[in-house]
Amino acid sequence: MPKYRTELFGQLIYSPEISYADLLPLEEELIAFARQTLEQFNGRHISFEPEGDHTFFQCVFQRFEDSFFTSIGQTLKQKIDVRVEGKLFFVDKALSAVYFYALNKDALQARKMVLPAAGPIDKAMSEGKVY
Repeated sequence: MPKYRTELFGQLIYSPEISYADLLPLEEELIAFARQTLEQFNGRHISFEPEGDHTFFQCVFQRFEDSFFTSIGQTLKQKIDVRVEGKLFFVDKALSAVYFYALNKDALQARKMVLPAAGPIDKAMSEGKVY
């Protein structure tokens, strides 16, 4: 099992109605808050990439569990308002499941997708059996 089992890919999406002058300080504030949040949850190798009306970010975590991801989403949602929305995509490096979260001012929506085993070898290994 890898040391950092989960990879997070996220994005903040800004309303096109925000002026460029207003976008820059808002983006700085949200990046600082997101960085603080990810560090609070022991995120490592955190990076941000602002691009137009989006800020893309990613990091890794040792944990892979839905309650952990929901807590991250709920914390980030504290800064979501009518001007900003967000998406989170948590990937298990073992490729057993993925989680998608959509954040807007009204809701935090979650979807889980369990990936099937590639075959008998993958299934035995994921169950901890010797093949």
